Amino acid sequence: MHRTLLLLVSCFVTISAFGADAPSAQLKYGTWGFDLSGADTATPPGDNFFRYANGTWLDKTQIPPDKPAYSLRLAMTDLTDQRLKDLLETAGTQAANKSEPDERNPSTLEEKAGAFYRSFMDETRVEQLGAKAIDPELNDLKNAKTRDDFAALMGRTTTDFQFSLFNPGIDVVLKDPNKDAF
Repeated sequence: MHRTLLLLVSCFVTISAFGADAPSAQLKYGTWGFDLSGADTATPPGDNFFRYANGTWLDKTQIPPDKPAYSLRLAMTDLTDQRLKDLLETAGTQAANKSEPDERNPSTLEEKAGAFYRSFMDETRVEQLGAKAIDPELNDLKNAKTRDDFAALMGRTTTDFQFSLFNPGIDVVLKDPNKDAF
C-alpha cells in the first residue's frame, strides 16, 4: 500500500511542480560542495580525518529521539516527507470541501491524490472494515492448492496496484560481500 501511495504522491508532486504559480524554491543547505562549517579544524586531519571533516557537525547536531542516528540525508528526507504530507493533506481537505455532492468522484489529479490519501489515513474506517477489503485476495490464496495455482497468483498483473506474493531479488550477503543471495 505504501508503494501505491508513493506512486500517487510522485505523480501529484511532479504535476504540481510544473504549476504556473509555483513559488521559486530557496536553497536551505547552500549551493553545492563540501560544508566546511561542519569541520573541526582543531583536530589534525592526519590524527583523525573523520573528526577533522565532521567534528563540529557531530558536536552540534542533536539526534532526534525517534531515530538511532541523523545525517543531512535524513534531515532532507524528513523535510520532504513533511512537505508531501502537507501537500496531500491540503489536497485532501480541498477534495472533502468540494461544493459538489459526490466527494467520491474527484475530478482533478490533486483532488484524486487528496481523496486517496484521506481514505488511506482513515483509521476508523480501516478498523471498521478489518480484512474485508482484502477478502478476494485472501480467498485466492486459500483456494490455491497447487504450485501452478501459486505461480498464477504470482504472475498477476500489477495494473491494479497489487504486487506479487513474493518479491525476489538479488543482494549481497552481508557476512561475505563476495557472494550474492536471493
